[in-house]
This record gives sequence, C-alpha cells and structure tokens, in this order.
Amino acid sequence: MLNDLKVHKHKVKIVFGLCIILLVISVFVFAFFRFFDNRSEGPVSHVNLGPLEYTLSGDNLTKRTDESIRNLRSFLENLNATSGCSGDVYHTVLAVSPDEQQILLRYGCDHPNARMFAVKKDGQWHALSSTNQFDQFGIPRCEHTDPNNISRTIAPVCVQENTAFDPTYIVR
Repeated sequence: MLNDLKVHKHKVKIVFGLCIILLVISVFVFAFFRFFDNRSEGPVSHVNLGPLEYTLSGDNLTKRTDESIRNLRSFLENLNATSGCSGDVYHTVLAVSPDEQQILLRYGCDHPNARMFAVKKDGQWHALSSTNQFDQFGIPRCEHTDPNNISRTIAPVCVQENTAFDPTYIVR
C-alpha cells in the first residue's frame, strides 16, 4: 500500500512537470508565429501624435479630430510612406510649440532615435533637414534652431560645437 502511494506521487510529479513544459512550449510557439505573421505583412507605418493627440479640459480627456490634427497626421504618414525604410517606420511627436506651428519629432526605421523639427508655414507642414543637426544627446545645434526660429518651448537648450570634443550648451 505504501509503495503504491509513493509510485502514485511520483507519477503526479512527472505529469505536472510535463504539463508545465507543454504550457511553456505552447506560449513560445504562439509568440513566435504571432511575431512571424506580423512581419509577413510588410513594413508598418507608425504615427504617434504624442501631446497633440488628446486635449484635457477639467477631468475629461478627449481625442482630437480637428482639421489641424488630420493635416499633421497626413503629413507624418506621407513622411513614413516616402522614408525608404524596408522595415517598420516611425514618426513620434515629442514636443509642440504653444501655437502648434512647430513640432519636435523622433523618427526612424525599426528602432527610431533620430530627431527632426517640422514647421507649419502657409497652412502646410514642412520637415526641416535633420542631417547632423542634433548631437548624440538629441540636443539641436544652435546653427539650426536660431535661423529657423524654433520655439524655445520645444528647444530650450541648443549646442554650439566649438570643436568635436568641446561642445557648449546654451540655454536659449
């Protein structure tokens, strides 16, 4: 009788262990095929309007759908479509000027980390050339912010590069 009980407990432990292993394998297989299926659809365009997406009035958070938001979303989706990325492409609004005429963007393919400004002139959004206009910390060059009249609210600090290893950060 005692021997039968020991054998039974041993079988329960083995069955329980096998169930756990089977569950873990199932989760990994499901996750793998879900990831694989998403990638087979091709590159995906990601647009995040960040602080512009919603407006707060009192205790209510409301999603904005006005014309200015539609124009900005369309502009960013067009940037994504013409990016030349072979993978997913991203444009995310990080900061907005008080008059909503200038934005600071994070953008890129797959793992976006580049920065760029976009400004609204004559009712149309325009991307300002971002090539080498930000340092390794994402601080814009003063030579880029000042001539383009970038708002101090979205770029309160700029970098003046005296030499490659001696930058000066200026509070604007």
